[in-house]
Amino acid sequence: ASALRAWLAVRGVEPGPLVHRVNHGTKEPGHLSGETVRRVVAEWATRAGVKTKVRPHGLRHAAATLVAREGSLDELMSVGGWQSFAAARRYLDSREEQRERALRRIDS
Repeated sequence: ASALRAWLAVRGVEPGPLVHRVNHGTKEPGHLSGETVRRVVAEWATRAGVKTKVRPHGLRHAAATLVAREGSLDELMSVGGWQSFAAARRYLDSREEQRERALRRIDS
């Protein structure tokens, strides 16, 4: 999170790609391909000792799930840029234990 905040301070918060590369031999920025981002994320996960497969889109799912669990519906919709909860719900990781805990609350 601190690295992302530091990057946004340099990159700026205007709309557009979060990450980009600089074309060699020029000062003009280019865009990273999805495959490059996937490889970078996978390499960082390996370096961090993560044993499961990590994908950039999986990070979006994890972020949405965390915000849904610890934040508000407004925060969830804002962080993902979704217009409807139905769209956001597709990004929430389902957890059987959470369902069971909720059902126990209802049952009590």
